[in-house]
Amino acid sequence: DTRDYFAPAFGKIVEKSDGALSEVIGMYTIESIKKNANELMTWLENGILKIKIDQITQYIVYELVMSNEPELDKTKLFRQIRQNAPDSFNNLQYVKTFIDSIEEQFQILMKD
Repeated sequence: DTRDYFAPAFGKIVEKSDGALSEVIGMYTIESIKKNANELMTWLENGILKIKIDQITQYIVYELVMSNEPELDKTKLFRQIRQNAPDSFNNLQYVKTFIDSIEEQFQILMKD
């Protein structure tokens, strides 16, 4: 709860970012997921972070695709997200939607 005040600011940054700022959002978000994946999922699922899933997953995907080992990094990220997801059914469904969004965008970019 005490970190929820970061969500609106982060949401505005994601909505308005372009150029150099866009390039660091994916990295920042991946690091945030590594530290506390549940926080981001909760913000998104509960509407605390007022952006659409694909607005944030696109930045994650760009970062993954640019890495030295995109498939391995994607697999590690998915494992991290799944391990930290709370056990409620709704949250698990949301996590699946989040991961599916990353996977779909990832496959499109890897083909290009």
